[in-house]
Amino acid sequence: MPINIKQTEESAFDKIRSTPFTRINGRPSRSDYELLKRECCDKASEIEDVDLEWCTDPTTGEEYGLLADILGHDEYNDLTNINIGDVPEQQPPTYDPNINDTTPTHQRKRMEEEWE
Repeated sequence: MPINIKQTEESAFDKIRSTPFTRINGRPSRSDYELLKRECCDKASEIEDVDLEWCTDPTTGEEYGLLADILGHDEYNDLTNINIGDVPEQQPPTYDPNINDTTPTHQRKRMEEEWE
């Protein structure tokens, strides 16, 4: 079980890369779009250990992974009955909020390394 976001991201990347998407030559048709969307949904729903509220059905406990990122709010709500319109997205800040203009360079570099 991944302990932090970095390990979760690496696990998801490995899972996505394990099976390539269907190659489409030329201009994609509507059926090609639907095929790729279905493949993306299959892979996104298999990603585990995502701790966001909208990834798990509170009544059944069924996990949907990152399916909402592929389908969008309305289609995801219709499919899962989980309303994600009210749940704020919970992503960590990209930079350590404890680092400011007064942080010495050596300490700032160490804090950046730990944050990464």
